[in-house]
Amino acid sequence: MHDQFLEIIRREHSRRTLFKGAAIAAGGTAMAMLSLSPAFQAGVAFAQAAPFKNDLDVLNFALTLEQLEATLYNALVGDSPNMGTGLTKTGSAGLIKNANYLKYVTMFREHENQHVTALTDAISKAGGTPVTAKAKYNFPAVSDEAGAMGALTLVEEVGVGAYQGAAGFIKDKGILTTAVSIHGVEAEHTGSLHKLLGLDPTGDGKAPKQVLAGAFTKPLTYADVIGIVGPILGA
Repeated sequence: MHDQFLEIIRREHSRRTLFKGAAIAAGGTAMAMLSLSPAFQAGVAFAQAAPFKNDLDVLNFALTLEQLEATLYNALVGDSPNMGTGLTKTGSAGLIKNANYLKYVTMFREHENQHVTALTDAISKAGGTPVTAKAKYNFPAVSDEAGAMGALTLVEEVGVGAYQGAAGFIKDKGILTTAVSIHGVEAEHTGSLHKLLGLDPTGDGKAPKQVLAGAFTKPLTYADVIGIVGPILGA
């Protein structure tokens, strides 16, 4: 579904190794992908030094977050080899029992896995090196349905803020369009999870920093994202 996007990547961008000179640890750890700075506030871009060298850097940043999200969904409503602490193969997948919850989160799981596949293919076909998913993630302990749904809500909110924070640094309009389309899906997931859990669809989130704010969503800064997902990534 991202054929046009992939063609733009192949045609427009260099084949340099992604994140050359960035502070990414050997073995493909995902921490460098968290170089995030606010891009928009109510639609107005902030004037800041760009944390990405090129648009492909933004794609690898997005891939890092999508890998984290997909792993959590797979662990809770499917199967994942890299559960990490707080989750187990035998105990986590059966925590969500509510049939209505399962209908939604199973669909969202497929979306996140499709995002991982599309971003990985895009980077590879552009001659870059996709960031490698971590062997294990340090997810907080989840022991019941409420905890599982809350964890999914948290990572979706972070996804909304992170995509918005990176959007202002994208130069290619085709890539920007794709990023916005994924941002929209993350927002749909967040609003749906809020509705299911009885939360305000435009506020009252699980993330420590506000992302949903009525008529406008808010970007997350580098420090915000590190504070939220850094421990999960092993920062």
